[in-house]
Amino acid sequence: MDSTISTTEAAQALNTTLPRVHRSLSRLGIGTLDGHRRKLTDGDFKRLRADLGFAPDREDIGREELFVLAALRQHSLGLRSARAVARVAGVSPTTASRALARLENKGYVVHPVRRVVEGAVKEVELWEINWSSPAWRSLESDVRGTVLPARAAAGHAATSPPKYLDHLFWNVDRSSLNLDSDGAFIALRILGSLDLQGLSWLASGAISKENLRRASRSRGISPRQKDFALNLARQM
Repeated sequence: MDSTISTTEAAQALNTTLPRVHRSLSRLGIGTLDGHRRKLTDGDFKRLRADLGFAPDREDIGREELFVLAALRQHSLGLRSARAVARVAGVSPTTASRALARLENKGYVVHPVRRVVEGAVKEVELWEINWSSPAWRSLESDVRGTVLPARAAAGHAATSPPKYLDHLFWNVDRSSLNLDSDGAFIALRILGSLDLQGLSWLASGAISKENLRRASRSRGISPRQKDFALNLARQM
């Protein structure tokens, strides 16, 4: 029989507040009443953790800030606005804006202007992790251990490659490409191009590990490209 924990214990384990736990339980319709207290089974807790996400407990940085950093880590080429960061991190735009300001002040993130190719070359402002910062390196393992809320991942889920990779699919109908059914082909095209933006997008986990493995078995793929695809699949 599954062991049970209280909502207070669940909040402490997830480094979050008790009201947030209760709202999530009501939304998910899970947990059982034991007198006047709600109890959670192991299965309930796993669903709660997926719904709310998880961030390690640190004195120097908050839960939402870790969510923001985890979102930027998934998008190593940066995100263009606080609103875009908020969508990926599963927080409100206001919370994302405040978190980004604090993180920039501490040296964890930067806000540069970069040139990107989207049909034409143009300059855009991006929010990025300050990869070379000692502050970031001291925090990287905790960011890697942060789990973003499931609803953030679902709300941000894409079905086709991003527009900035259109030039890699110049001879196919891009509108027909699907990350699930055409994932192996998409991965193989990017691996063969050695396009840095494309490789970074692959590293963000956009293509399933099954499709990466299929791509690694494709005819004509080089040993180096095969190893890269398999390494990405193993990290998922």
